[in-house]
Amino acid sequence: MISWKKRGIVLCLILPLALVGCAEKQKEGEGELTPVPEENRLTLFTSHKPEVYQPILVEFENRTGIIVDVTAGGTTERMEEIENFAIGSVDVMFGGGEESYAAYADCFTPYETDSRENLDPKIFTEDAVWTPFSELPLVLIYNTRLVDEDDAPKGWEDLLTGKAWTGKVAFANPHNSGTSVTILTSLPQILKWDPGDCIDLLAAQIGGDVLSGSGDVVDAVEMGTKSVGITLEETAKKRMAQGAHIGIVYPKEGTCNVPDAAAIVKKAPHEENAKAFLDFTVSTDIQQMIQDEMYRRSVRTDLTSDWEKPIHVVPFDLSWAVEHQGELMQLWDTAMGTKGGAEDA
Repeated sequence: MISWKKRGIVLCLILPLALVGCAEKQKEGEGELTPVPEENRLTLFTSHKPEVYQPILVEFENRTGIIVDVTAGGTTERMEEIENFAIGSVDVMFGGGEESYAAYADCFTPYETDSRENLDPKIFTEDAVWTPFSELPLVLIYNTRLVDEDDAPKGWEDLLTGKAWTGKVAFANPHNSGTSVTILTSLPQILKWDPGDCIDLLAAQIGGDVLSGSGDVVDAVEMGTKSVGITLEETAKKRMAQGAHIGIVYPKEGTCNVPDAAAIVKKAPHEENAKAFLDFTVSTDIQQMIQDEMYRRSVRTDLTSDWEKPIHVVPFDLSWAVEHQGELMQLWDTAMGTKGGAEDA
């Protein structure tokens, strides 16, 4: 088992070399750069934050000798780049919810990881177009200095209709944030409401102040510029562990627990290395690490966590989400009177 926390200093020293070199790598103890053979390369797009992808990529490089060229950015942005021009030049997309992978399924090559028998069958698709990485329940958060626990919204309906939250809800632009796309496709399924009504109510509570990215949601609530917000459990848990003045609400109506994933891009130039990377992301070591240090729920059925709270999960209809995603984005644009925004994961 990896002792991840003890490796912290080592990771800081390795990262400048490990994540820069797509074509060249510095020899140990020397100043010159030497070409990396094609068979030892991997080109990866990711929508994860550096604190998620960096330790994983460094360990992957150390174990395999494969050097990773990584480009990070928002889920929607990266997916659109893959669809429009990156097929044939990028090997892997790492990060983003399964509904995003389903919407862009034609861009990916199916692959059944060697850990499949140990993965939660409820979240592993039969066609194996993508490989799940972690389970990410949606939660509500509130600023504990501004909102008492008893006064915090108890669920989705409270958040969307409570007058106390008008103009005080932190939410990221779904044109950049995959998390926000997941929220838009989840709310009608959880509440059994008309999608247009859900989005109109959400837009009214946001008050026209949409945030650039998912990371800004927790920042806004922590700083008090917004009182409440919608985010992922792992994001909230991580920030709470760092001392942020936020609290979590698990909505009384239940929540969706949509996994994020990784997939091999069609015509991947280093397909065997891409397969090795997908196997690595769901290996026991990595899955244990994301539970212990990243507050993510593992997709493996043979691992448990001390901190995980039992939650009421509402089944997520992926087919419905994919079919209606374009319509929901149009409803969002109409409700907000704007489109597009800044980059985010």
